[in-house]
Amino acid sequence: KLQFLYLIGQIHTAAAGARLSPHFFMMRRSGRRVELVLLAVLVALALGVMSMYYSFTLKAEERHGTHAAAGELRLASADKAAPQQRVQAARGSANKLRAAHGAKSLAILLHPPTPTPSVPYTPEPTAENVDVDDQQQQKATAAEQVDIDAKREATAPMTPAEAQKAGLRPTPPAAPPYLSMSERLGKAGTVYRDCPNHDSNQRMRFHQISPHSPRLDYVEGFWTDEETEQVLAIAQKKLARSTVVGEKTGAVSTSRTSQGMFITGSEHWSALIVAARERVSLMTGLPIENIEATQVLRYEPGQQYVAHPDFFSEFGASKEHLSRGGQRVATVLAWLNDVEAGGNTSFPSSRNPGNDDKPYSVAPKKGDAIVFWDCVKDMKPDKVWCTPDHHSQHWGMPPEKGMKWVSVFWVRQHEFH
Repeated sequence: KLQFLYLIGQIHTAAAGARLSPHFFMMRRSGRRVELVLLAVLVALALGVMSMYYSFTLKAEERHGTHAAAGELRLASADKAAPQQRVQAARGSANKLRAAHGAKSLAILLHPPTPTPSVPYTPEPTAENVDVDDQQQQKATAAEQVDIDAKREATAPMTPAEAQKAGLRPTPPAAPPYLSMSERLGKAGTVYRDCPNHDSNQRMRFHQISPHSPRLDYVEGFWTDEETEQVLAIAQKKLARSTVVGEKTGAVSTSRTSQGMFITGSEHWSALIVAARERVSLMTGLPIENIEATQVLRYEPGQQYVAHPDFFSEFGASKEHLSRGGQRVATVLAWLNDVEAGGNTSFPSSRNPGNDDKPYSVAPKKGDAIVFWDCVKDMKPDKVWCTPDHHSQHWGMPPEKGMKWVSVFWVRQHEFH
């Protein structure tokens, strides 16, 4: 309306200016013909603008009525408790609009909504509202949504079977077993930190430290700062003197002077620990059920665990441990804090060609991890006994200043029980 009034004002101004020109005075000799022509033009413009305005308004009202009728039909069809008269009335209104505005455009509006998992309802196909192709697409979309919802609704605590059903267990790669990350994925790269059922897009960076005995990779970003605080809060309640496996199971030894605990019970199946175990499964390429309960260790200044292997001996008390899932084939150490000085993890039997053949030694860094293999890679999954890699012996060196907190994940040949 404002534009129309502005146009009239412009024309009026032009006409007023024209009256003052010599040419206009010449034209006035034949009477007021020019003014009549201008008036006719203004009237024609006004009628054209009004016609366009009412045309657009009518089409908008028709579209609004079409959507309203379609929406009423969708609601009436989806509501199984609705009276049949309501469905028939809505369908009749929609059919009238279909006849008035074209069946092709209205057919899209009349499609029933995709059923949600909570309402397992599939509307019957009719000529008025559903095409065959659309119905098949809706079924496929509904199946995908059910799968996504099932994964997101999987919360701790849960049993191993429930965790597997919820998609929390990554499928081991089809490549030969017992290969390190760098052997499977390249000497360096990134992997998604979380499994597909999580929304996080964070990644872990990894690189190879040692390509051979011991096979050793370094992983950045295993724990976030928030996760380390949560793990420490769990561990601090249950710390006790660490023990060793030997002739006497669970014996206290001067070779291991740290304090530690195992995360068990409902905390073992919490979202925090399940996600960490998923990452271990991703790093080793082995199923999550092969992983032992998570251990957390605290080393105060001067405390250590002298050089030792993680694999079991076939004699003595180790036989009992071997019966619970076979040999330990891989170990993941993930640090929970930064150490002011000392506290490295050293591999005394190894030789680093890039450092004058000195043993490999890795400094602790909060949130990062190392993964090394306790057995050689020619081992087969069906073997009861694997070939231990004696160069995998490692030394938890004592911190010189400050404490060291580290989480430990041991991975077995078979399902751990």
